[in-house]
Amino acid sequence: MDKTELVAPCGVYCGICPVYIADKEQNADLKKKIAATFNVKLQDVTCGGCRSGRVFLGDEDCTVKPCAAVRGIEGCFRCNEFPCSHIKERPEIVRRVILRSVPVLREYEVERFIEREAEHYRCPHCGARLFMGARKCPSCGRVIDLDAG
Repeated sequence: MDKTELVAPCGVYCGICPVYIADKEQNADLKKKIAATFNVKLQDVTCGGCRSGRVFLGDEDCTVKPCAAVRGIEGCFRCNEFPCSHIKERPEIVRRVILRSVPVLREYEVERFIEREAEHYRCPHCGARLFMGARKCPSCGRVIDLDAG
């Protein structure tokens, strides 16, 4: 899969998603935490990215992907109606990331956006890689809130 295919239609870079990371790296500890959080079996913690045919918990609840398809656009960053009700319906943490990332995605090409997201999701204290929703760095233990800004 091309790295640019890891930018979901909503504008979230799948490379910052804990489910995608846990699956890609076969991180058993992270998979256990995700399984417990979502009350699913450990083997169900899989995801190939939002544009793949293997999406965690399926695509049933995603209204953004079909909206973009109907409009014939790559995603929200190409839509003049952003932000719309599809974004407002997303869970808070995802909505916050979308509202922060789409303007950045509009400003930069996809490849540079991915680089910026990877930089953004680093612990400001120790440089460890983080993921969307992380509230504490697993490496240095410091409290963080990267999804707000």
